Amino acid sequence: KRGGGPGGLTGFFQSVHYSMLNRHWDVVQICETSTPGIFTVWAVLDDRSMQRIKLEVPRIFYVNTRFKEGDTGSNKGISRKLPFGKTCFNLEEVRMTEERYQEH
Repeated sequence: KRGGGPGGLTGFFQSVHYSMLNRHWDVVQICETSTPGIFTVWAVLDDRSMQRIKLEVPRIFYVNTRFKEGDTGSNKGISRKLPFGKTCFNLEEVRMTEERYQEH
């Protein structure tokens, strides 16, 4: 039987996954990679294990327009409190990868 039981390989990976999601992290270092928008994070979890985590940071923009243009379906309408007390008309959240951002 390979990895099926709690002491097997599957149990090990489930334990590591649980530790990463539900425990305290001490971030040791954040490094840029050769791919824009992708970072390597080295963190020590509270069980004293050091983990290398791939972190992808998307570009997020908020566009507030007075008139709603045609619905493209790719942007998400949201509600937020805007800086300087500006009125929120048709606020949309636009997310894109760093790669796509740098193309434009």
